[in-house]
Amino acid sequence: MASTERTDKLIELVNHIGSTRKAENLIKSVKNVAPTHSAIYKSMQGSGTDYIVQCYIDDLLTAIRNSS
Repeated sequence: MASTERTDKLIELVNHIGSTRKAENLIKSVKNVAPTHSAIYKSMQGSGTDYIVQCYIDDLLTAIRNSS
């Protein structure tokens, strides 16, 4: 189970982006592969490991920086 701090950061980023589907597409634009939107959603609910949630956070931050 991921820490509350990481889960909260992921929720903040997804809310900023607009949806889990948009987050999936942003990650895919950076990595050419992405978790499903439902996997992102489940991680937002706390069912991911710290490592997985941190990877999502890092990928989303990279995608946001690249799209600016």
